[in-house]
Amino acid sequence: MIRRPPRSTLSSSSAASDVYKRQLAINLAPTSLNARVDINWLSGDKVDLEQAFFTYSMGNGFSITAGRFLSAIGWEAAEPVDMYQYSYGTSVKYPGYHNGIALGYDTEMFGLYGSIIDDIWAEDTVGDAEELGYELQLSLTPIEGFTTKIQYASQDKGAYDKELFNVWASYEIGSLLLAAEYDSYDGWNAPGVDGDGWLVMGNYGFTDNLGLTLRYSVNDGDDYDASDFTISPGYVFTDNIAGLIEYKHTDYDEGGFDEDSVAVEVLFTF
Repeated sequence: MIRRPPRSTLSSSSAASDVYKRQLAINLAPTSLNARVDINWLSGDKVDLEQAFFTYSMGNGFSITAGRFLSAIGWEAAEPVDMYQYSYGTSVKYPGYHNGIALGYDTEMFGLYGSIIDDIWAEDTVGDAEELGYELQLSLTPIEGFTTKIQYASQDKGAYDKELFNVWASYEIGSLLLAAEYDSYDGWNAPGVDGDGWLVMGNYGFTDNLGLTLRYSVNDGDDYDASDFTISPGYVFTDNIAGLIEYKHTDYDEGGFDEDSVAVEVLFTF
């Protein structure tokens, strides 16, 4: 059964069709200070610094992170190789990798997280926003198998604020995983452009090797209205090789057209 983590700065090293990622993790002092660098070798011999940061654990659940790291917001993971399926849902508007400093506090039942970022939705390695942005997160794990995270991001764009509110919850019991997510956004690349979106998904492991993911996602906003349905069976062939097939059907309200896509992913871990 394929198990993928929710969105986080942790992911496995992998090789895919035209992207090769190398991770460097250095434990400078066990349980105290560690550093991480992720570099992508892209097609055409291009190199991209995906993230580079250090985390210092101060004890009693407190930690501080600084550098270039992944946004904490969102249910679906940052990379296709870390998701239960290949593609993002139609509703997904998560920030990506950005530069800043973050403070976290974690216990067994809840956690707090806050970060100050140079440009939350930066498209380049160095953000170009004139003002700093920030993210806030509250994590709750009240019972075994259940997790929910309430999150907010805001970036001052000068003439307006770009904002995203996100909440997701997941529940895992036996071989069944269920998850739901809701997004509300405002100032989406222009003043007054707002909307909301949501998704529901389930993953069931029929055996230790065979799993199936179903997902439905909707976006209802001033920028676009669309919905999609995704089905993705996955199979673990060996300890190092796994793969999945995805079929996704998307309906766009504007223009009244739809789109079908198929993806095949083979993952080799080492």
